[in-house]
Amino acid sequence: MVSASRFLDRSFALRTGLTLGELRGDDRRYGKEAWRQARALRFRTTTFEVSETVVYDIFGNNDNHLRLSPYVFGGIGYSFLTVRRDASRFDSTYFAANQGTRIINGLRADLVRNPPRGVLVFPVGVGVRYVLGPAWSVNLEGNYRFSKTDYLDGFSRVGNDGRNDHYYSIMLGVLFKILPSKEMKCPEESRVRWGGL
Repeated sequence: MVSASRFLDRSFALRTGLTLGELRGDDRRYGKEAWRQARALRFRTTTFEVSETVVYDIFGNNDNHLRLSPYVFGGIGYSFLTVRRDASRFDSTYFAANQGTRIINGLRADLVRNPPRGVLVFPVGVGVRYVLGPAWSVNLEGNYRFSKTDYLDGFSRVGNDGRNDHYYSIMLGVLFKILPSKEMKCPEESRVRWGGL
């Protein structure tokens, strides 16, 4: 993630962020249940997100008067998606034998629908910032993203139909604050007296 923040006062800031990430999943690695091993769906989704969030520093430490400061944030973003889904290992005979026609029909419905190319997301999270000096800080942040689609993984009706997808991440970062330049004082003009001839 790369971001730039504008401080509004000692507690609030607006943060514009660009985030590149990848989401992955594989039924066979997620659990050992027989139905999950037979469903065997997997996916890989690349996300490129542009977001705007409001960051609230709980101790009002935007001026770096404390070493440690926790913060919370929330906002809105848009994520550009590339969804790669794979149902090639799906075992339809297992579900046909175990009255799984809803799952079979759900997969058929999912595969005729194209995954979204972009989606609205709502990032929220908490973090803590440790000030190293006037300009430098490090932070640890956990964020959660709610989305407006159930197709981040390319599947919906074959799985948990009706619930939009969401995901989280934990990030460690380095922050740099552009400090205001010191006021430059111009030297007083030297006065020259001209004398007449």
